[in-house]
Amino acid sequence: MLGELLKDHGERTRNISWDYAHKIGDLGAKLALKHSSIIIFEDLDKLRKNAKKSRRSNKKLSLWFCRRIQFCIEYKAKERGLRLIRVDPKETSSTCPRCSSKLVDSGQRTLKCNNCSFIGDRDVVLR
Repeated sequence: MLGELLKDHGERTRNISWDYAHKIGDLGAKLALKHSSIIIFEDLDKLRKNAKKSRRSNKKLSLWFCRRIQFCIEYKAKERGLRLIRVDPKETSSTCPRCSSKLVDSGQRTLKCNNCSFIGDRDVVLR
């Protein structure tokens, strides 16, 4: 009985995460289409390979649904004919997208370029 309850709970959790992933994917693709944008992902495929192999770490990785969201955004974007690019995550948030200078953390989750005065959210800035 307990095993069955745990199985049902796991299945519900998976269904909820897929539902959110589809909704986020659709929203992301619609937003990119509205603004005629290219969707850019950091290439995080090495994250799992380089992660610690402890049970706790593996459990955390299995609960992440970042890859699931990425998958949904990718296929929703392809349905709409949008372009997708993967980039190396190294220093993507520390290089100015305008002039390639070093960005400085100005607090409140924003980065500023002292060279060209560019200001952007640290989760959105991409070189």
